[in-house]
Amino acid sequence: MRNLGLLTGIVMMILTACDGKVYDTYRHTSLEGWERNDTLCYDVAKMAQAGNYLVELGLRTDYDFPFVAITLIVDQTILPEGTTLRDTLDCRLVKTNSTQKTGGISCFEYNTEVRRLRLNANDSMHITVRHDMKRDILPGVSDVGISVRRME
Repeated sequence: MRNLGLLTGIVMMILTACDGKVYDTYRHTSLEGWERNDTLCYDVAKMAQAGNYLVELGLRTDYDFPFVAITLIVDQTILPEGTTLRDTLDCRLVKTNSTQKTGGISCFEYNTEVRRLRLNANDSMHITVRHDMKRDILPGVSDVGISVRRME
């Protein structure tokens, strides 16, 4: 029985390591509100191998967020070549029947694809995220995250 538990633990660790994630980090926004000029920065280390990668954005909001959607600007600079790619994301956070798209008690989490890209070995990325809403100070956004995953 003890060996079965050990084997289960090892299998779980292997499966967790096989999802291809090379980066997954969240940054907090100000408790007073996320200002338009507050740019969140993410530095992704060098890729171990060339391949196709998926960049995703995660957003955590609470009940203070006053809108049904949010517009975000994501800039991705691929180093060492210095190419910058810009994506404007229009994320709808509420279904047409006025309910949240995700479950949660006091916090709601949303994930959306930013871009799929081909990266070379030893490429790294500098990613920035800022909001592009009419309101300068945006309440109710607690965290914004970026994850990068190698695709098979």
